[in-house]
Amino acid sequence: MGLSVGLWIMIWMIVLIVAVVVEVVTNAFLSIWFIVGALVMAAVNVVFYYAGAAPLAWYVQILIFLLLSTIFLFSFRPLVMKKVIRKPSRTNADRNIGEIGVVIKTIAPRGSGLVKVSGQEWSAFSDEEEPIETGVNVRVVEIRGVKLKVEKV
Repeated sequence: MGLSVGLWIMIWMIVLIVAVVVEVVTNAFLSIWFIVGALVMAAVNVVFYYAGAAPLAWYVQILIFLLLSTIFLFSFRPLVMKKVIRKPSRTNADRNIGEIGVVIKTIAPRGSGLVKVSGQEWSAFSDEEEPIETGVNVRVVEIRGVKLKVEKV
């Protein structure tokens, strides 16, 4: 004789709780889909319980659970991951990389000077062999500490 409907409800609730704990610990959006499968199976058994019907066979319940969980996993996880996993946002200084600025104090060869980028003045240096004169447009290629590495545009 198989397990009662009430026992199956408890089994699926235990599976649900274990999947919740695993998801909270790992935060991988992997076992969340097994939570959905367990919840659906618990709900199916609740319907059977109140209808006074016999439970589905154990292998049918497990098959439905695995099938639902797998479908949800492969259907929705990629969408959720796109929404949840974000590229790290650039900090204020990092936003200057790639920006065009203008030299406001000549940058000596392999030395430093001043540039204005996005309305702010920055110390700047260049690896160029020739000085970069005042008024010349430059592109920010790197940030080292509080100095911008620039090159002529």
